[in-house]
Amino acid sequence: MAKTVRCSFCGKTNDAIDQLIAGGARTGTFICDECLDVAADIREDHLPELPDGLATIGVRELRSQVAAVVRRAAGGERIVITVDGRPMAQLGPLTPAGAPQLADLAAAGLVEPPRAPGPAAPPEAEDLPVDVRLDRVIEDLRGR
Repeated sequence: MAKTVRCSFCGKTNDAIDQLIAGGARTGTFICDECLDVAADIREDHLPELPDGLATIGVRELRSQVAAVVRRAAGGERIVITVDGRPMAQLGPLTPAGAPQLADLAAAGLVEPPRAPGPAAPPEAEDLPVDVRLDRVIEDLRGR
């Protein structure tokens, strides 16, 4: 008499399904091929969408080409690293430390660079007499 084994997820017996896989952290845990298909569909629905044109590389390929991939990332390219075809991490250029500079914002198209060649020259300093009261100097400057 063969022992009846059930899928730990749907409860179907080994007689009602094509394949039953043993495993898991606890002895006596089984999953049927139908539950595996459902789990794969759910997992696929929850994988992140990658933007068009974003380069991907498998972790095994990355190991053999790490220097070349790092150079690509340093050149500004963003590369998604996959494990078993699933996106896991992203390798890209370093972001500048601190607040972005005007040149960085202009290069990203977020601001328009100034049209003038540089800042205006500071005003000329005036020589003020040292033996006059300050309030009279201010009144004189204001034209009173």
